[in-house]
Amino acid sequence: MMISTIWTSNRLGGFDLLFNSLAAQSFDISHAQVILVDEFYEERCEAFVNRWEDLERKPGHTLHIPPDEYHDYIDDTHAYNAGLRRADGELVMFCPFGLAPAAAS
Repeated sequence: MMISTIWTSNRLGGFDLLFNSLAAQSFDISHAQVILVDEFYEERCEAFVNRWEDLERKPGHTLHIPPDEYHDYIDDTHAYNAGLRRADGELVMFCPFGLAPAAAS
């Protein structure tokens, strides 16, 4: 079963959380799809590709895309909808950067 994870980003930085989370997965991520909908797509596309190439464990499918539309305000619902339109997984998970789990003690 393919799992699609949709990440949104509307701030500079934050890629470390995504890449570190992928590297720490204990399940086979070759059947996972990662979709990053990025408000700063134009500014960060090259940096994303360079960082992605350095990642040892990669999901089977990856999309780094801009939102369908840009607005004068930030609203993740637009980004989630853009990600949903591109998701191929049988299960879709939303992974907001602000809800990262705390480190285990």
